[in-house]
Amino acid sequence: MKRFYFLLVVIFFPFFASSQCYSIQQRPYYPDPYSGGISAGILSAPGVLTDDVYSSVVDLGFPFCFFGDTVTQCVISSNGFISFDTSLASTGSPWSINGSIPGSGPVFSIMAPWQDLNPGTPGSGPVRFVTYGVPPYRRFIVSYDAVSMFSCTTITFTNQIVIYESMNVVDINIADKPLCANWNDGVAIEGILNQDRTEGYAVPGRNFPEQWTAQYDSYRFTPLCDCPTDSLNGLGIVPGKVFWDENSDCELTQGEWRIPNVQIDIQPGNGIAWTNNNGEFGVLMEPGNYTFTHSSQNPWYLINDCQNGSIPVTIVADSNAVDICFGDSIVPVIDLAATITTGAINACFNNSQHVSICNYGTIPATNVVIELEIPSFTGTSNSSFTSTSDSTWTLNLPTLNPGSCLTYNFTGIAACDSSMIGQVACLSISISSSDTDVDPSNNQMWFCDSVGVSYDPNDIRVLSQYLGEGWRTQEYIDDSDEMTYMVRFQNTGTGPAYNVIVKNPLSSHLNHQSIELVAASHDYYAQMTDGELSVHFLGIQLPDSASDPLGSQGYFIYRINQPYGNPMGTLIENQAEIYFDFNAPVVTNTTENEIQLITGNDEVAMGEISLYPNPTTGEVFLSNSSPRNAVLSVEVIDTQGRLLSKETGSGISKVDMRTLSTGIYLLRIQTEKGMQVERVIKN
Repeated sequence: MKRFYFLLVVIFFPFFASSQCYSIQQRPYYPDPYSGGISAGILSAPGVLTDDVYSSVVDLGFPFCFFGDTVTQCVISSNGFISFDTSLASTGSPWSINGSIPGSGPVFSIMAPWQDLNPGTPGSGPVRFVTYGVPPYRRFIVSYDAVSMFSCTTITFTNQIVIYESMNVVDINIADKPLCANWNDGVAIEGILNQDRTEGYAVPGRNFPEQWTAQYDSYRFTPLCDCPTDSLNGLGIVPGKVFWDENSDCELTQGEWRIPNVQIDIQPGNGIAWTNNNGEFGVLMEPGNYTFTHSSQNPWYLINDCQNGSIPVTIVADSNAVDICFGDSIVPVIDLAATITTGAINACFNNSQHVSICNYGTIPATNVVIELEIPSFTGTSNSSFTSTSDSTWTLNLPTLNPGSCLTYNFTGIAACDSSMIGQVACLSISISSSDTDVDPSNNQMWFCDSVGVSYDPNDIRVLSQYLGEGWRTQEYIDDSDEMTYMVRFQNTGTGPAYNVIVKNPLSSHLNHQSIELVAASHDYYAQMTDGELSVHFLGIQLPDSASDPLGSQGYFIYRINQPYGNPMGTLIENQAEIYFDFNAPVVTNTTENEIQLITGNDEVAMGEISLYPNPTTGEVFLSNSSPRNAVLSVEVIDTQGRLLSKETGSGISKVDMRTLSTGIYLLRIQTEKGMQVERVIKN
């Protein structure tokens, strides 16, 4: 526990140069994965960096201020440093160290440290670069991953250079810097240098002519003048990670898995952040003192031992906190999940269905089988799947790794026939594996929607509580109904949108802490602060609708419960704002759900009608656990959305399916309390 206490409240003692335009602070060592990114190379040999060369020009992915100049590109030296002088691209890099900085050394550079390396040595590790994060706190990383020293080729060097958007700070993380005493007199320089070598800053004890070694240490260079660091508009940045503490030392070390889809609760303010596919989260917060907690909503098989669940954080305006890291122990389980969603299905128009399959568990799932039902009249298909009938599609995967999510889009043109308007399309998905699934409840999903006409491409809809109604803008509900919302967006501009941000303030009549993100069309970061859900689709380069009608669309879906005690007549409204880059927001319509029925705690829940046998070869019997909720009607619907039969009356107890063909059917059961839909397999 002691390490994490100091991680958060440690007071740094800066070492200042005479002009004090950069401070140097020692920090805890928490690197990004050394294995991430693209191998650096020269123009004539991409991905290959040999002895004493600069790479070709590399994009940072954001503007960065260094010694008062704003740069967006760099070149990477094979000798442990980067330079923002891009005229040096693919030329020779200096290796001989004859003087201290400033006054000597590679110009306009970050030396991490500068020393003679040779990544061209057989068996040497690579030099990689990558950009992570979300605006305005992205970071560009260069990693030297077990790169051979020159002359001392049997020993290797491992480090990272990290530069941060907005704050313009530089971190140098060193995993292992050994000493090669018989070459260059064992000299190495760790520091930064300006364009004309008149200003430079070195870590004390790590300038010419000192010899030194280091393991698992980190230093930060923070600008004190020349570079503005107030682009956060008074907010503070809190970056963080959740990782599998595989060696039980409560420290994030190389090779330990970053865990995606973990919820972090933030108090005060009832805030929430979720880790992305790289196990990272990041939030912008008002200055103040907060507690970040490994949420109790997380799966039982993720156990946060290292921090006892919580980390206190002090947020300072226009600053970024030290990364906060939650180290989890895990139980080896498989948890497969499947979702299928659709935009509006409009006759004669392009439309798409989106399929997502994930393994939220902690070990690989093997022999994974995905089965879909999509009505043939939608006209959609996907080349990765095999069609086994007009409406049935399958895909087999040998392995689905933990934390992996795969998305498939079915696209096509719906049948161009006016008689299609109003026809119901029922979609379903199921996922299975030869291994045991810890939570099979999320292995299936199905719902129905009706074929419509053109619609506003930027809107918010709520999923009807009744199967055949699909996505709605208005509906009466019960006080116990779970709400499922979909926000859709489309770039109707004249060029691509680099970033799309959706801001969705949540009604006070919803239980904010119960929110669950279900699916999205693109990778995203999400946070909730003061009851506002913000979903950031960053760097997606969303095409414009004129050049790519289907590609210009996106969406995200989430589920949320009501709190106990909403009275009859409560109106739950929902509206979103959609930002395309720096344009003014597009304000969506408003959904309205009014509570018409109070069930209360003394009422039995929906789902009290069970079916047997299922699968069946003939009749299906309805078992009703509550005499207060009599069955009033039963409809049999096929996967094309067609109504095959309907029986009405009070107290219906069975359905005759003997004349139906083998396949999957839906029973829409109307009770005194509401609608219930069950899936039946006819053999």
